[in-house]
Amino acid sequence: MIIRALLVLAAAWLPLQVAAQPAAPAPPPAAVVPGAPATDTPAQPTPRDDKETIEASTKWLALLDSGKTGAATGEVRQAVKDVGNSRKKVEEKLSMK
Repeated sequence: MIIRALLVLAAAWLPLQVAAQPAAPAPPPAAVVPGAPATDTPAQPTPRDDKETIEASTKWLALLDSGKTGAATGEVRQAVKDVGNSRKKVEEKLSMK
């Protein structure tokens, strides 16, 4: 009977001791090199990147429109400046020439 009581007490005491042990230590943080750029910040496009993208798109669209109408790219750009960004108006202006 005493042995049974000791086994019951040991069974109740053992899980408490296991739970009281500290968790494994966290790994140390990575060493930061002074002067190195931060790698965890996302690369945001700058206004210069946006401007270059818009200029490239404008050139590409002028090239496509010049192929459709047979006009030079300079004429297409001038037509866009004159009548605005409406494709119908640009095509009408280029077909008048």
